[in-house]
Amino acid sequence: MATLWLGDEEVALDLLYDRYWPHMHNFYQTVLNPVWIPLHDNPRWTALREQSGFTKEALATIKFNPVLPE
Repeated sequence: MATLWLGDEEVALDLLYDRYWPHMHNFYQTVLNPVWIPLHDNPRWTALREQSGFTKEALATIKFNPVLPE
């Protein structure tokens, strides 16, 4: 997302809301994609994440305890 890389968070969020959100059945892939980390402090990102069912509380319940080989 070039607009995000250029530092324009609002345009990046507009694109997410207008172009992607209405058609995305697998929005969780977008929510969890690290490319969007710069938006995580933006209230519009929080609202979009919550609309998709990914509240901070829901994400906190996901357990990730991998066992790595020695």
